[in-house]
Formats: sequence, structure tokens, C-alpha cells
Amino acid sequence: MKFPTVAGEEPQVQEMRRAEVAIIATPSMGNLIPAVEFATHLINHHRSRISVVILAISMPQRPILDDYIQSRISNQQIRFIQLHHVDSPPPDQYSSGIEFISLYIENHKPIIKQTLKPPPNYCFRLGTCATCRIVRRYVLHFHD
Repeated sequence: MKFPTVAGEEPQVQEMRRAEVAIIATPSMGNLIPAVEFATHLINHHRSRISVVILAISMPQRPILDDYIQSRISNQQIRFIQLHHVDSPPPDQYSSGIEFISLYIENHKPIIKQTLKPPPNYCFRLGTCATCRIVRRYVLHFHD
């Protein structure tokens, strides 16, 4: 894209910055796989305009998540960052599996903030397919 310049100056070419998208995947295959598929969709449709990083919260009790991430690292368009393990919440702080996962994710917030410095243009924590549909409908078309 060329912009007008003062007489006698060379025209300057200004490149459009890529949008940076961070996707935070919670520690479950039911969240990680859709996050990777969503990232792949973004890359396939907006390759020259975005870069995608997936922050994966993993758990020592679920090594299959780490195996899945390792199998997908060959995709050069999507960057994966496996967040460091944090201590699990003490049993007296939760009474269900959902509460445990919520607290476990909450304990990762400082690591996520530190990892995302400077913050990306967009950041999503995909929790449901509905979230993916909302993002696809409103955010992706914003850039078209």
C-alpha cells in the first residue's frame, strides 16, 4: 500500500500488522481439539493477516494432552505454548470436578498474563462450540 508523500520524497510502503490471536485451551481433550481446529480454520482463511498461539494448560494426570500437542507441533502456522504446571488446589477448596478444574485454571492466570506480554490483539478461552460460533461470526468478519 503506497501513501502520498511530500514532493521529492520516495513513496513509502507500509505493511499491515498481523493480528495476534491467543487461544487458551483448558486441560481437556474436549477443549484442546476444538481449539486446534478453530486455530486451523483461522489460519486457513486469514493466513496473511493473523498469527495464532495456543496456550495449553495441561495436567500431570493427563499426559495424553501433552502427546496430542506434540503431534500437532509440526504445524508451522500455529504456535503452541505449554504452560508450566501449577499446584493442584487443596481438596478442601472444591467439592466437584468442575470446581477443581475452575480453580486449577484460575491458578494459571498469573502464568498466562506473564506469557502474553505484550498482550495479543485478541484472546479467547474456548469453553464451548457456541464460543467458536460467536467468534467466527463477529470477530472474523470484522477483519474482512
